[in-house]
Amino acid sequence: MLTSFYSIGYMRTLEEHAQTRYFACFALSLSTTIAVAFSANLFTLFLFYEGLTLVTYPLVAHKETVEARAGARKYFIYLLGAAKVCLLPAIILIYNVAGTLDFRSGGIVAVAQAAQQPKLLLGIFVLFLFGFAKNALMPLHSWLPAAMVAPTPVSALLHAVAVVKTGVFTVMKVTVYVFGIDLLAESGLSDWLMYVAGAGVPAAVRLAMEKGWCELEAVENTRVGQDRRYAAHSTYPRVLHAFSPRPRRLCRSAPLSACSCATRSSSCS
Repeated sequence: MLTSFYSIGYMRTLEEHAQTRYFACFALSLSTTIAVAFSANLFTLFLFYEGLTLVTYPLVAHKETVEARAGARKYFIYLLGAAKVCLLPAIILIYNVAGTLDFRSGGIVAVAQAAQQPKLLLGIFVLFLFGFAKNALMPLHSWLPAAMVAPTPVSALLHAVAVVKTGVFTVMKVTVYVFGIDLLAESGLSDWLMYVAGAGVPAAVRLAMEKGWCELEAVENTRVGQDRRYAAHSTYPRVLHAFSPRPRRLCRSAPLSACSCATRSSSCS
């Protein structure tokens, strides 16, 4: 909401061009983000997730400069490509395994199925993890600093309001309501998630420091452009921290919002 108000003042004050297109895409971006949150199954989640990519593309390319078009092209290719190469096959495979795409508390994959096909489940889990490329998980993270050519309100929308948050949220939703906390803990998938996040943290911190402070070519020839590029790079370590499960403290059956091992010790391993 605050980003929307700031966006109005920003665009009006600078008398930016194509304001009707800008505000229409901005509103659609917020709407598709909410639709992703309320999706009841993987099919509708996939549709709105892809819709978010499509409606944010004109926002990234809003300035219509060579740099803006190049950044928007990279943004579009990374997000749409990862969804087609990884996410769509993962959805098809999980349907073949579970027979449904509906989200259910505790997950839709039985523990017995995981025991029979552990490598298949691991492959599907990895496809989901990298298919949701909006989470800016390394190495599919380069789109985020490239997209900082967008106006400042769009930069906030990308890595603080909608896009990166949608990527992290969808991974967490699939983890809890498709695989389930019990399956995640007993099959060792939570360990793989921790390994991926843990291995990426040092590289992400180093990248944030080197690229953020020593950027030779800023998005804009201003300090504002450099600051936004640094903010984009500093997003990686925080995203990886969000993906890091707490060892031996996974809540078994409570929903994601209710997991509190300090107060619900009986539901934790």
